[in-house]
Amino acid sequence: MTADAWAQRDNDLVNMRAAATNYRPLPHAPAGVLIDLRRGELVYHTVPAAQMIEAPQFASLPAVTPELAASPAVALGRPLPEGFRTMDAGTVVVTDRRVVFLGSRGKREWSYAKLVGLLHDGNSPYTLMHVVNRQRISGLYLPSASAPGFRFNLALALADARQQRPALIAQLDGMLAQHRHARPPQPALVTAANAPVTARVPGGVFSIAVVLLFALCAFGGLIQAVSDSTARRVADVSALPDISTAPGPSSSAGGVGENPTPPTAGPTVLATSAVPTGEVESTAAGTNKASVSPTSPRIPSPKPTTARPAPTSSAPRPAPTSASPKPKPTTKAPTPKKVDLCGAPQNPYGYNFCGGSRIYSPAAGVCSYFSCINNFSNGKGYMIECNDGMVSMSGGRPGSCSYHGGNRRTVYR
Repeated sequence: MTADAWAQRDNDLVNMRAAATNYRPLPHAPAGVLIDLRRGELVYHTVPAAQMIEAPQFASLPAVTPELAASPAVALGRPLPEGFRTMDAGTVVVTDRRVVFLGSRGKREWSYAKLVGLLHDGNSPYTLMHVVNRQRISGLYLPSASAPGFRFNLALALADARQQRPALIAQLDGMLAQHRHARPPQPALVTAANAPVTARVPGGVFSIAVVLLFALCAFGGLIQAVSDSTARRVADVSALPDISTAPGPSSSAGGVGENPTPPTAGPTVLATSAVPTGEVESTAAGTNKASVSPTSPRIPSPKPTTARPAPTSSAPRPAPTSASPKPKPTTKAPTPKKVDLCGAPQNPYGYNFCGGSRIYSPAAGVCSYFSCINNFSNGKGYMIECNDGMVSMSGGRPGSCSYHGGNRRTVYR
């Protein structure tokens, strides 16, 4: 068995186990099915298209037990064996007391109280039932997709009629445990260690190349940081003022009439304290020279100061308030009013049981308002409600709502 087939079988068993535990039959038949139910009779399942058949004379059939077929799948399109006759076509209804066939030629029923033999064929979708009040063995030939649902619901109805539903649930538990014990092994995961050497070398070379690339980038960033720091220091030194002492007036060998050598132009450095008064004398060349008395303290030369730029903030400037959009006040959406959906759950899509058009592409959130079956998204028809209140997307297709008591009504938009 492939992994996909195993998963499908597991899903079928889980669904049957849940239905056997939770399903409750209905006190009425689906709309359009004309059957006279007896007082207190409950409906389990309905198959809208089936054929009544008669089999050749068999010696006997297996005894009736609330057992299921070994597999819910039935061979597709397998014809009836030789010797079988098709008697009529119509609708099948499974109740807690009988199986009823409603055909164009009349009605045929198989009462559980008189049922002594039952056979579900494993190669063709037909079921034979032997009752003591009828000589010939007859039964039903169903569409292949409808046969699993019919067989399960018949087993459930028989179990309830004989008060054996706990035994049916225990049997399903055993089938599920046996199936999971035979789960196909998972394929082994292939890791890098399992790869051949030729496949691992490029990866190793690539990893080394990546590491070297990151190292080179980091080294380049370090060099750039050192270069930037050095450039900033050179710029700071070049910005310092020239504090070399200007040459004073030179005394030439000439007489008083000679002019002194003009001093070299340069920046003037101001002292932090004033020169004492009364100590300035005039030289022969007309140059003033300040002399400090021996008792006066020596005034130190002021240290040059370097002008530093004012620190600037790196934080981004806030955008003008006029360019910022003003938030608009929000208003709370009004609560939708409840509308009459003819029994359908309140939903924003207007899906109802009243009438309208069929729903072939439901809204994505439909299962938040309706109770959807497990494989709802796999349906290929239109949206319908099953007899157990859950919804399916297999409307108009054989076997819809097979494990949920059959079809009940259509959901409209």
